[in-house]
Amino acid sequence: MTKALVIYHSQEFGNTEKMAEAVAEGLKEAGCEYMLFNTNEDRFDVPTLAHFDCVAIGSPDYFSYVAGGLKTFIDDHYVHDVRKILPRWRRKSEGCDGEAFQPDRVPHRGTLGVVRRTQC
Repeated sequence: MTKALVIYHSQEFGNTEKMAEAVAEGLKEAGCEYMLFNTNEDRFDVPTLAHFDCVAIGSPDYFSYVAGGLKTFIDDHYVHDVRKILPRWRRKSEGCDGEAFQPDRVPHRGTLGVVRRTQC
């Protein structure tokens, strides 16, 4: 069975968390196991990333930058990749297997935005 990590950052209004839950529900319907992880609550232990077959990343838009917790996750992964601790993911990243989701900016609080799907 495919194992997926849905890692996201959500703190103020919960829109990104709602998006992450929707992604997780889609994974569940497709027969995947998944784990939801909010980087606002804790730092992800990157060596455990090797247990997952795919990753979905969700971030609010902070002036066109990702949230700090997700940047830390990506940086941690890079450090492990350079040191060849996670060679399996290094090979996958060469083909750019991955997606990201981000709620669009919306004028009203609590309104869930449209998903912009980013794929390499």
